[in-house]
Amino acid sequence: MRNRLFLTEQPSRWLRAALGRGRAPLALITLIALTPGAGAAVETASTPDSDAYLPVDQLRAGMRGATRTALRGSEPIELELEILGGLEPGIGPGVPLILCRLTDETGRWTGVAAGMSGSPVYVEGRLVGALAYSIGALTKEPICGVTPIESMLALEHLPAGAPPESVVAAGLQRAPLALVVSGMSAETLERHFADLWRQLGVRAGMSLVPIGGLDAPQSVSGRVAADPTEGGPTSALSELPRDALTPGSPVSALLVWGDTKIAATGTVTWRENDRLLAFGHPFLSSGSTQLALAPAEVIHTVASELNSFKIANVGEPIGTVTQDRLTAIAAEIGSTPEAVRVSLVVRRPGQPEVRKRFFVLRDAFLTPILADLVVRQSLLAAVGDERDEALLLRGEISLAATEPVSVSAAAPGGPLGSAEIALGQALQRRLVELMRAPVELPPLERIEVEIDSVEPDGSWKLTRALPDRLVARPGELVRIIVDLEGPRGTRQREVLTVRVPSRATAGRYALFAGSARELAGQLGSLEEARRRTSKDVAAYLAALRAEPTNSRLEVRLVRPAEGIVRDGHEYPALPNSAHQLVRSRPGGGEMYRARWLPIATEAVELTRAIEKVSRAFIDILPAESPR
Repeated sequence: MRNRLFLTEQPSRWLRAALGRGRAPLALITLIALTPGAGAAVETASTPDSDAYLPVDQLRAGMRGATRTALRGSEPIELELEILGGLEPGIGPGVPLILCRLTDETGRWTGVAAGMSGSPVYVEGRLVGALAYSIGALTKEPICGVTPIESMLALEHLPAGAPPESVVAAGLQRAPLALVVSGMSAETLERHFADLWRQLGVRAGMSLVPIGGLDAPQSVSGRVAADPTEGGPTSALSELPRDALTPGSPVSALLVWGDTKIAATGTVTWRENDRLLAFGHPFLSSGSTQLALAPAEVIHTVASELNSFKIANVGEPIGTVTQDRLTAIAAEIGSTPEAVRVSLVVRRPGQPEVRKRFFVLRDAFLTPILADLVVRQSLLAAVGDERDEALLLRGEISLAATEPVSVSAAAPGGPLGSAEIALGQALQRRLVELMRAPVELPPLERIEVEIDSVEPDGSWKLTRALPDRLVARPGELVRIIVDLEGPRGTRQREVLTVRVPSRATAGRYALFAGSARELAGQLGSLEEARRRTSKDVAAYLAALRAEPTNSRLEVRLVRPAEGIVRDGHEYPALPNSAHQLVRSRPGGGEMYRARWLPIATEAVELTRAIEKVSRAFIDILPAESPR
């Protein structure tokens, strides 16, 4: 079988390293000329015998071999297999897929279990590739697909995408990874993770159960480092010798670690010094990446006709996954990736304070989702699903070399975790604003969140907001009496005072009262318009810091006025000539229309969310002439 690999002019550093040591799967790399527009390609020449690798073109149907994988513990065992043939095109352009069948009793019993992805396959004692694909559920034969080691060593020059339709059309799909999550309930896993993995295109095993209880971070010894970057006790898995991760050993790529772990476990295929390849297929298809790498230990392998899977413990990070591409993930043992630190404090009257600490993968798409998930689930575990209390979230999100950005939200209590969902979404929304900004912001470093329970449950409903006068002059004070109604008949009155500016012109003004967030929406969301049109970091962060919350009771004295928001700045009450000039200017960029001019504002922070908005009108008379 001829094997064509689509590469750039230089082979990958993984392949160059193997070539330099005389252990290359390809002894010669020959550049061939292509027709115009076809792109650069590399064709593999015939490969001489090697002590380490068996090239694809030397495989024949009926050849016998074995795959190495751990079904219990961390020591791999061998499962016998038979080569059936190959598919070309298979995994991708020029990347064939080798078809095999597990033949011994153990292999026929388990089939291709979740967590076997990456198990090295040997024929005649030489490495052929990684077990990485399976036919699926309810098959009568344990058929598997193998990714050639040549293509794995050249992964840096292969795309970061899913296999093409040719693999799917043959009934094959990526062998599932064993999902490992500790410190979370089975209900949360079923409710949130199945959708998350589907969005990411990840096939995960069925081990969606918490290992060791809701709050027990898992390792072999049950001991977890307080902070992997600051020293302290570590798990027994993290204390393994550096040489313990060998081909066939279980290994995990972590998204979250600390008081909760979220990881996908597969198998090491190849290792040389501190470099290794695993999985035999993509994890998140993210290309160049910075995931944490950790050793794992299989507790048990559950055989199932539907989907066999491994249940595993995961240790602390000992390295970094640097590539996540079509044929494998590549990692280096040693330094661990920089992560976003998340700390959470939950306080409830009469209950001990709950503190949690996590480290979350720094990724523009995943960090907001993962931070929301771990905070929400930790809160649910600390507070419970059924309760009679509202929740108030306050926090700060720190970026490198800049002032923190605040985040806050209030939510009423209720069943089915409605308050947790509301608070988690508020946190996720703020993280999205910071990590997917239209301007390049400094990297996210830390998230610190404090959540306090407030009794009784429910939000404040604004029932009435009346000014103490309907007519005023510039410079005079107007008192606004705001009546709020809470659950079980509770009532509260707030009195806020605004001063009419001395330069206010005569006319009719509107007086709005309600939560700062709802008022912003009714008055045109100028803070959001500032954020959307910002062209530099300072303007963008200033707009973020000005965004209102739903627990801030606010009164605003405003009047109708035409203005615009552009480049992160407000230009209120512009004359018609200015409007025409700005709007007719070519290449003016994105602009938003402002319909209200704020005259005076007063606010007070409450401990619960505020619902409804009230509006009244007040006439401002001309200023009295001095006598």
